[in-house]
Amino acid sequence: MSYAWNFGDGSQGRVRWSSTSTRRQGSYTVTLTVTDDRSQSASTSKTVSVVLTPAPRAEFVRVAHVAAVNEKVYFNAAASTASVGRKIVRYDWTTARAGRTRPAGLARLLAGG
Repeated sequence: MSYAWNFGDGSQGRVRWSSTSTRRQGSYTVTLTVTDDRSQSASTSKTVSVVLTPAPRAEFVRVAHVAAVNEKVYFNAAASTASVGRKIVRYDWTTARAGRTRPAGLARLLAGG
């Protein structure tokens, strides 16, 4: 079995597992053609979108789902992730009720505050 990759940016591959990278953003159509020992072949294509820098993913967990008035509720943003090669440099927390912003990875907010 032979493998022929066309990565849509002018680069190619000839092995079963292949990879490429590009310095230009855009939409690329990657095509794989496989050929068997009887010279029969089949192809499939998929589109890959390349962006300059993907945005970070914001995630947080809360320790309590329900809290009493004046009880502290803890939020943790440790599940947030940055793009490969990037790092998160700031966390901004805003509560709709209090309208406060606190730059912290772990924020204490007063329930009912």
